[in-house]
Amino acid sequence: MATLGEMVKEYQDNILDQVQELEQRLYVEATEASTTPAGTVRYLKKLKSELPDSYSGTTEEVVRYALSAKAIDDVISAVYKAAMDQEWGGNQDD
Repeated sequence: MATLGEMVKEYQDNILDQVQELEQRLYVEATEASTTPAGTVRYLKKLKSELPDSYSGTTEEVVRYALSAKAIDDVISAVYKAAMDQEWGGNQDD
């Protein structure tokens, strides 16, 4: 039988796995929805703006907002990083 600490850790790990899966799916969907990094970021920011913007809701609403908003922010950061890693204007003279 698992201890209370082990059960909490397993629960947290499951949440983290689901958030990571959400981030991967958001990245794919957002990059497929636009042809440019800027368009992708706009798409993600629009998605985030549709989330409830208050922490004064129920515990369920707070958890949904916090995890979803953080996942979207992480995907936006990944899009920025991917854009910065690309060659700019085909110029190879670094």
